[in-house]
Amino acid sequence: MKSNTPFAIWARSEDAQTRGVSLAEAKKRVTMFTFNPKSYAPREVKAFKQAVIARLQQTEDDAAIDNRSIESVAWMADELHRRIDWYFNAKQYVNSASIDDAEAETMKTTVSVFQGRVTASARRAAGIEGKIHFIGQQSKTRLDRRHHAVDASVIAMMNTAAAQTLMERESLRESQRLIGLMPGERSWKEYPYEGTSRYESFHLWLDNMDVLLELLNDALDNDRIAVMQSQRYVLGNSIAHDATIHPLEKVPLGSAMSADLIRRASTPALWCALTRLPDYDEKEGLPEDSHREIRVHDTRYSADDEMGFFASQAAQIAVQEGSADIGSAIHHARVYRCWKTNAKGVRKYFYGMIRVFQTDLLRACHDDLFTVPLPPQSISMRYGEPRVVQALQSGNAQYLGSLVVGDEIEMDFSSLDVDGQIGEYLQFFSQFSGGNLAWKHWVVDGFFNQTQLRIRPRYLAAEGLAKAFSDDVVPDGVQKIVTKQGWLPPVNTASKTAVRIVRRNAFGEPRLSSAHHMPCSWQWRHE
Repeated sequence: MKSNTPFAIWARSEDAQTRGVSLAEAKKRVTMFTFNPKSYAPREVKAFKQAVIARLQQTEDDAAIDNRSIESVAWMADELHRRIDWYFNAKQYVNSASIDDAEAETMKTTVSVFQGRVTASARRAAGIEGKIHFIGQQSKTRLDRRHHAVDASVIAMMNTAAAQTLMERESLRESQRLIGLMPGERSWKEYPYEGTSRYESFHLWLDNMDVLLELLNDALDNDRIAVMQSQRYVLGNSIAHDATIHPLEKVPLGSAMSADLIRRASTPALWCALTRLPDYDEKEGLPEDSHREIRVHDTRYSADDEMGFFASQAAQIAVQEGSADIGSAIHHARVYRCWKTNAKGVRKYFYGMIRVFQTDLLRACHDDLFTVPLPPQSISMRYGEPRVVQALQSGNAQYLGSLVVGDEIEMDFSSLDVDGQIGEYLQFFSQFSGGNLAWKHWVVDGFFNQTQLRIRPRYLAAEGLAKAFSDDVVPDGVQKIVTKQGWLPPVNTASKTAVRIVRRNAFGEPRLSSAHHMPCSWQWRHE
């Protein structure tokens, strides 16, 4: 009996009153709604009740769907809309006094910004959902980061007429879900119906979306959609060290000192002074000497003076008469191909890295940070892998290139038998279409220690793994690599699979050379 009449209007009718219906009683019932406190916060309950009451009190029909009702009102969307609109139409706005309305309409470029639900509705209406060739899934999933490219392409195909039609379909869908099909009414899935004003244009849009799906799947299958992130190459001005200050280990200058203790000297000058003593040995350190004297920064110290050393094996710098960890202040890592020569003159190669800490680059802020020499007393060299440091100092190392957080590593596991976590990872994704891309592209997420990288799959997002698969299906190794600490291969192990480091331009294309000193891709593997 109420049909499409607003409830507040119908409640005043004779039919409603004879049946005991009133707006006041309906509002009271809304206030008596109960909710599970474990599932809904009090703020959400209050907002829901207010929304229902406001809907009951409404005395006018809902406004027809138009451009204003489907445009996004988010702050960033509105700001981008203004800037893009000004870019295309600035000339018209500036010269508006000399342009009549008819001419202005022909000159204007319309810029539309729609709500996110328009994009989701477009994917469903066009049949893209369930047909996209993502890794392990055919429908939109947050597991494959390339779903952002799919949404971007759908948005690129959007127009005002299609968006309005899509929202009308959604409105019909909700109405029919609540009250069912009215007599003579057709399903929302068939809208727009033949003979309506936008029937032809909407079906043309559907045909274009079919072509788009083919192009998208071709790009996904042939690995032509790149996943990128912002990277910092300049010397950072953020945190210089961790906040916790540790006490220094105090040792009398005349006592015996191991080579490891000397390596942990609190300042580069102290390290230089100790390692240049005539009785210093690279393996044994310094023996006890009650007559030992050194000079550090024009200050003389005798055997009874206590010298400061870092107590921890972690890389540190001296701060406030103590020390602080600087593992979070690594600017980049340098990868080397090193070798040892046996008695027959045959070289045996291995790969390693030197983590370069920001503190060692402060004096070179105007130089090339990735090639500036690192002196032996620098924190980077003292806390580097010993055999790599030795190879560098003896001239038995070839510098291949640098790694920063966010760098893409292209890998090839086809000629390598792997087990453990990475073996579980490869075996799990090999059963899905597109699984080869899950282990081809990796991203540097950090440097675990002096020998190990922390890398993660470039195309996979941790947030999507739990939604795509149940926990009992996903092996523990896959969980650790995708959602937890990542894969932690030693650099020498990574060298067996790493092919190249990929740096890309703004279009996602690998940058092989640059006239403007931009970071370029480099080859890792050398056969």
